[in-house]
Amino acid sequence: MYPTQTRLGSHVAEALLEKGYEVAGVVRPRSNLRNVAAFQSKVTLVTAELTDPWRVLRLLESQRPDFIFHFAAQAFNSLSFEQPAETLHTNLMSTLHLLEAMRELKLKTTCLKSTKIIIAGSSTVYGASTEAYDGPVPEEAPLQPVSPYGVSKAATEMLALSYVRAHGLHVVVPRFFIHLAPRGVESLALHDFARQVAMVERGLLSPPVLRHGDLSTRRDITDIVDSAPVVVCLGEVAPSGTVVNLGSNVSYSMQHLLHEMVRLSPSWGEGLEQDVSRLRAYDERIVMANISKVQQLTGWVPRPNISLLLRMLLDYWRHETAFRFPARSFGAREAVRFGGTRAVGRGSGPSWWNRMESIDGGFSCMLQLMSRQTAEYRILGTGFERAFKVNVFMVNSLGEEVVVTVVISVCSFLRTWQETNAAPRTREEEAMAEL
Repeated sequence: MYPTQTRLGSHVAEALLEKGYEVAGVVRPRSNLRNVAAFQSKVTLVTAELTDPWRVLRLLESQRPDFIFHFAAQAFNSLSFEQPAETLHTNLMSTLHLLEAMRELKLKTTCLKSTKIIIAGSSTVYGASTEAYDGPVPEEAPLQPVSPYGVSKAATEMLALSYVRAHGLHVVVPRFFIHLAPRGVESLALHDFARQVAMVERGLLSPPVLRHGDLSTRRDITDIVDSAPVVVCLGEVAPSGTVVNLGSNVSYSMQHLLHEMVRLSPSWGEGLEQDVSRLRAYDERIVMANISKVQQLTGWVPRPNISLLLRMLLDYWRHETAFRFPARSFGAREAVRFGGTRAVGRGSGPSWWNRMESIDGGFSCMLQLMSRQTAEYRILGTGFERAFKVNVFMVNSLGEEVVVTVVISVCSFLRTWQETNAAPRTREEEAMAEL
């Protein structure tokens, strides 16, 4: 069992399928399933919220897994500074519910007595300890997290290990350093760089400037495709209670990676600008993993190819951007015809297209949302003489499709439409209007 909406989960699922395992994936309601589209027919998908203890218990009781790969989390370090309570609650409680379900079912039945759970840890648990090491950080380094996300992963890890000692559960915790591959989201720095380059190429950023945070740091970066089979191997061979670093043992300059990314764009001639809102309250300067322990357990030799990884990320975001913005950007005073229905957005700021359907089935068309802040919509359709509700389907920052219900007033738009599309007035008409 694994969570499909995580970038890591989908690649581990593919590694499990290649080894002949039967795979069940846990998805949240309204999850974006594009990460598993290539192999969805080969896995069983189950809908569940891991923050619901009753649902987790029923889930394990029905699936009876041999292995549980628990990667579900609020996994964005920078976001945790803005949402510390949500980060701690989601990460700690989802893990607790899985552990409690395993403990209860192990006591009541024989179905989970040999189940192993692999819980994703994080290099962020080291935090300030990385400053004390002039080189790779070993597993023995003190846990000194400096972000709410790091604290949540340290607490999750300690909770899991307490269930090893107190209840005899089989738990393995790989501490993931930065792992990247296509299927990620823009909350990760290199994904965000690639996304911005792709948007500039399509003329979707105004001004066409790539914004970034602190580029003076160095990070250990691993290709998920390279490490996913190792995660499976750890589940198979690692003794219970094992905590192990998982990284490449190579530290990359973020400034160098950004410049390499923009060089991959043949038409790039735009600027770079530091965005102070992207700076963290505390940012470790150099992070690199000591991976001798995982190599002893699995025999793994990382094969880093950062140039190829950067190209893959940029290609992924070119396709993703084309999917999210299938049409060119229209001005705030333009309208587009879709099967007899006209749609126009009013407002300012970046625009993108969203699918829209009326709740009562009155029509279906595309809607241009002109501003994330104002979210003001206007629709003109033949035969509509009243206000009505519509569902607007949007993709949020996590790549999930969400639904927003909006009330549309046709009459108010008719006035706007007449004003913005009227023929230019003569000088005499302008004078009369002023009177």
